[in-house]
Amino acid sequence: MPVLKSGFRRFIGDKHGNFAMMLSLVTVPLLMAVGLAVDYSGLSGMRSELQNANDAAVLFTARQRQITGNMPGESAITDFLAANFDGTIIEAKARIEDENIILDTKAEPRLYIFSAFSTYTPDIEVRSAAPVTDNSVLEVALALDTTYSMVADGKIEGLKTAATAFVNEVMAIAGPNNIVRIGVVPFSNYVNVGMHNRNEPWMSVPPDSVQTVAAYCAMTRDVIGTENCRTETYFSDGVPYQANVCDNIYGPEKEVCYPESTQQVKWWGCVGDREAPFTLTDDQLSKPFPGMMDSWDMTTWACPTPIQPLSTNKNEVMSAVDALTPRGETYIVDGVNWATKVLSPQAPFSEGANPDTTTAKISKVMVLMSDGDNTMSSQLPDYYGHWGTDATQSNTRTKQACANAREDGVEIYAITFGKEVSSNGKDVMEKCATDSSHYFDAANSAALTAAFREIAGRLVRVRLTM
Repeated sequence: MPVLKSGFRRFIGDKHGNFAMMLSLVTVPLLMAVGLAVDYSGLSGMRSELQNANDAAVLFTARQRQITGNMPGESAITDFLAANFDGTIIEAKARIEDENIILDTKAEPRLYIFSAFSTYTPDIEVRSAAPVTDNSVLEVALALDTTYSMVADGKIEGLKTAATAFVNEVMAIAGPNNIVRIGVVPFSNYVNVGMHNRNEPWMSVPPDSVQTVAAYCAMTRDVIGTENCRTETYFSDGVPYQANVCDNIYGPEKEVCYPESTQQVKWWGCVGDREAPFTLTDDQLSKPFPGMMDSWDMTTWACPTPIQPLSTNKNEVMSAVDALTPRGETYIVDGVNWATKVLSPQAPFSEGANPDTTTAKISKVMVLMSDGDNTMSSQLPDYYGHWGTDATQSNTRTKQACANAREDGVEIYAITFGKEVSSNGKDVMEKCATDSSHYFDAANSAALTAAFREIAGRLVRVRLTM
């Protein structure tokens, strides 16, 4: 008995053996705890990654259903998930429930330590949903600044690139249950409604005429030299440029007689303002729009390329984008006003969907882009042209035209482009937008393309409901 007690005392008293035993007892739970923490962190990240992939997959499923009329099979959905998720998909089940497409997805977890202590490995499960969108209509009017300032820094080419990418992406979702129409509204001093609309009841265009200028004589002096030559700065559509100028030296006065001459006064497709209170409205078509008449070809200096009405034909829309040509000064009011008319179901452009005659879900969107401040203003009530220079008046009318469009249910995205837009000009455009998240300030062509792509992505993206 004393021997046993002595041996037990030695075992208990052995500091080295006791520490080793205690360490072994503590290490296993400690490793399990660390492993759980590491694996839990990994599982959280993996679940977030799977949720993002599943959100994208339910949008893919909804879009395919819009285009083909049927949901894609499980293999197609699984392939889409695999392309967006770094893991193993166990199953992906899509169904329609309560007017929503529900996508439940399971994936194998990645466990590095916990699996060494347990054979139980729970699957990662996520759910996403998107609304069933039967018979939807998306209509977009691109109100695009094509003034002279768009010549600088390759901006017109940047606009064409951005708008082309936008049209391609948005029109890609068109299908039997998803109608997509896009229109293009170029603007400068005016908008061009197209020569073919000359005799429409909503237009008031006098006949082209030949004016006779009677023979006359006038006193004049020839320029015989120059002096005080210098470089001065001028502005075209708000963009500064430099030119060499000199003071003329004139010879003696003499009389010069000019023979009788003629000049042809024509309509070139552009329209002026209707009198108040119809200037910014889309009703009262009994008050026609006045055609702008001139003896100079207005399409070379103040009248932009014609409006492209809403169309499902991508080639027509692309042709309108490709034809954009810089000319004239900036009057943003017309861009907004006529983009609203293009989206409307009533004349002067009546291609827009009418919510009173269809059960389809209709979305009407305006994308307004300008690279500068308003430089021209209306001359009402004295004249229906836009040769005034009251920028404050134009800014007020621009914001009012945007407010009218929003009241009509139009969602407005606004983009300022380039470095020539003042802080006040940016404020006008931001206030035009539906809200601040609908406003983009693009400093260059790359940023403009990014803005158009972001807007396109928002339009084609079905809103997640879960």
